[in-house]
Amino acid sequence: MSTLKPNKLEIVQKQLKEVPNSLFPKQINESERHLYHVVIVKSIADNVKKKFEFKVQHKKFNQKSFEVSKAQFAKLGYTDVHIIHDPTIEDLEKAPKKDDDLSKKEKTLAQKEADLKKREAEIAKKEAELKAKEPVKTDAKKTEDAKPPKTTEKPNEADKK
Repeated sequence: MSTLKPNKLEIVQKQLKEVPNSLFPKQINESERHLYHVVIVKSIADNVKKKFEFKVQHKKFNQKSFEVSKAQFAKLGYTDVHIIHDPTIEDLEKAPKKDDDLSKKEKTLAQKEADLKKREAEIAKKEAELKAKEPVKTDAKKTEDAKPPKTTEKPNEADKK
């Protein structure tokens, strides 16, 4: 059975350095990667020694049960709750692949932007060519003066009179 390293293990190790007997798994099974792996610390007061004793437990939760239990840990007397593996965070081993996918997406996006700019330049060039081909418009008064005067009579009736 293959194992993998929990994605928040180093952080939890630093936080639980002062807690004696803090034994928890350094590897998790591949088949349990979809579960939350939580280290729960319960401090028990020892009045005789005037110290606290710590009881460390490792629990596994699915998504729904973790969301429900998260608010209940304090009510149950647990002093510290540390997540050593969060299934919503991508594994560190897979992170570079995600970066590669992101860089590929950025490259395709940059290529599409370059194609769009090229297309816009072609459209602007064609518009400039069309404007150059259009005839030059003159003033409206000059064009009206060049037209023959309008007659109200029909040409055939004028000939008969």
